[in-house]
Amino acid sequence: MTEIVGRRLVQGLADLLTRFGVPSLDTHLIEDWASATFVGHRHCIRILLESSRRPDTTMLAMRLAEAEIDLPGHLLADLALAGHHDAANGILLEIEALTLRYS
Repeated sequence: MTEIVGRRLVQGLADLLTRFGVPSLDTHLIEDWASATFVGHRHCIRILLESSRRPDTTMLAMRLAEAEIDLPGHLLADLALAGHHDAANGILLEIEALTLRYS
């Protein structure tokens, strides 16, 4: 189930980011996460966003923070632009997400 949620999350991000350029996955790390009341996964995702001009990272961060991505059996509890770096043909985005499993 973790792999399915991870793939759906990356696909949802790609769909969201196409307005800013051409996204391609660089890395996606998934770690188990739990609190006293919730169980889920922390995702660290790096996406190369190819674009002829630099996207507005403030607008991009706002879009990510407001995003709703349908994940089977899970809730996207948090999604944030954690960082970004210039790349040869675009920008490398560092995105962090928290997904919670429905009980």
